[in-house]
Amino acid sequence: MTDKTYDIIIVGAGIVGATLARELSAYALEIAVIDKAADIPSGASRANSAMIHAGYDDKPGSIKADFCAPGNRLYQELAGPLDITLRKCGSYVCGFDAKDLKHLEKLLDQGKRNGVPGVEIITGDALRAKEPHVSAEIAHALWAPSGCIVNNFEAVLAFMDNAQQNGVELFLETEIQDIVLSDDRKEVLGIRTNRGFMRTSVVINAAGINSDLVAKMAGDDSFSIEPTRGEYYIMDKNVGNLVGSFFFPCPTDKGKGITVAPTAENNLLIGPTSVVQESRDDTSTSVDGLKEVVDGARLLVPAIPLGMAITTFSGLRASASTKDFVLGVLDTPRG
Repeated sequence: MTDKTYDIIIVGAGIVGATLARELSAYALEIAVIDKAADIPSGASRANSAMIHAGYDDKPGSIKADFCAPGNRLYQELAGPLDITLRKCGSYVCGFDAKDLKHLEKLLDQGKRNGVPGVEIITGDALRAKEPHVSAEIAHALWAPSGCIVNNFEAVLAFMDNAQQNGVELFLETEIQDIVLSDDRKEVLGIRTNRGFMRTSVVINAAGINSDLVAKMAGDDSFSIEPTRGEYYIMDKNVGNLVGSFFFPCPTDKGKGITVAPTAENNLLIGPTSVVQESRDDTSTSVDGLKEVVDGARLLVPAIPLGMAITTFSGLRASASTKDFVLGVLDTPRG
């Protein structure tokens, strides 16, 4: 494919790969990013809720907790210089009864321990004074003012564009097939792709839903990925002002639940479901899944008009068996 030797090759040009590429482009390094897609963003970076989370939902001491609140602040700092549409709108987790209130108190404690600014529990009446369209049944809500809406398309493209301006090379329609190791399997020599061999001594795995498959190429089977499909509706801009912030129910083991939120483009978004599946490619929607989205959203905002729906979509997120971000350097092979 190329005779060039790269200091680093990043596998995956989603939001993780793009931000890594931009950060590393500040150093005197030859860097390539590959992605099997024909365009970016793709995958989970393309189809998601487009929220920069505040950080209250992450278990203190986890990698997610260490990164979420500082990452939120960094996004707000970079949005202007990189010309990314981002709006600090805050988020609410809504509780309907005493059991939910106990969960909100747990999230409040986690948020404070994780460094989330301004997090507090408010009454349902106080919530409705600010957001009059939410359910009259909501008794309490956790308010996190640092939650943000972002244009996820712009974010990926802005980070990658800045990286390319700094010399990073992007190769689309380029799928990794194997990591090439030395005979003793202690050193990385490069990667084999559908377009040929690329030489490097360091591979960064940012392959999202396929990251466990890439890890296995280097002999790492310490985690696995469960593809988890989430279905969404997008509503017309005429109802984009039904809410001004992100709304969630109390989370469960399946995830944060059905959200209701404005988008960066002033539409209204509702979803996602959370369905574990074997396929790493199936992003279809279903009658049952979309009904679950509507029913869940109307528990929070009863007046959502289904007749104002303009499209539906689904995305796949990478749910790791570790229940946390997977971050680290392999001892063997080196690189």
